Amino acid sequence: MRAIRRRFAYPCADLVTLNPRVDLAIDTTLHRLGATPYRPVLEATDPSRTIAVIGFPRSGNTFVSKWVEWVAEPGTIVVDGRLTHSALDGHRLARAGAAVVIPVREPISTCASWLVRSDAYGSHEAARRTLRSYTAWYRAMAPAVRPPNVLVVDFEALTTDLSMLTYWQRLEGLVRPETASSLPDFEEWLVDHLSDVPGQGMPEAGVPAHQMSSLPNDDRLSLNEQATRLITSPSLAKDLAAASRAFARISDRPGTRLTTAGILTEEYATR
Repeated sequence: MRAIRRRFAYPCADLVTLNPRVDLAIDTTLHRLGATPYRPVLEATDPSRTIAVIGFPRSGNTFVSKWVEWVAEPGTIVVDGRLTHSALDGHRLARAGAAVVIPVREPISTCASWLVRSDAYGSHEAARRTLRSYTAWYRAMAPAVRPPNVLVVDFEALTTDLSMLTYWQRLEGLVRPETASSLPDFEEWLVDHLSDVPGQGMPEAGVPAHQMSSLPNDDRLSLNEQATRLITSPSLAKDLAAASRAFARISDRPGTRLTTAGILTEEYATR
């Protein structure tokens, strides 16, 4: 069973068949058997008061989750999906009825950023594993994207004006829209908050902080370019094409979405 769980790299080690119902059953069984003691399961104890932010790594998760904490009303429970980045946890939270926010980002930028963060920007095998993990995550998460309690947030929107997030109807009573005007204060606070966190403002496991930080950093631009060239190389064309198709399964899926144009809603229909 341990070998099966390694079909995909982090954060998709809990995915086996890519059928969420089957994988949830397998994952639940493994937890009950004590096979995954060091991996938490993210759940909503009070779904009506819970906002969860969960996306694939390097998609704006830190910025969005901390922003949600910043604007949350007292008594609102914020689940930080960075604890697992698990697509299965996304399904659990959505099924429970929590407000689930899913930041999404196209595969080239996401995977290049992840390779730089993991100090593997020159590794062809790491690039392949990352693309396969990205594909698995987006394929597994796509069925969870259905209104009214799931919001997909474009990376371009969260880096342009995340304050629009507070106008999602599902968050009514859970956030304070008036705090949206304090975005500069939030950004200043976030920089300071992350400055002494290992893997953010400080190095971790020998990897320099500027490669790992969730905030923009010009010092890693050349490394991102190197990783991008690797990911877009002909030898990885099939893997990248699969990742792009998986991204489209979420980005084109009917539902509620935050774009640079605002919050858009389309009635759910099976595709």
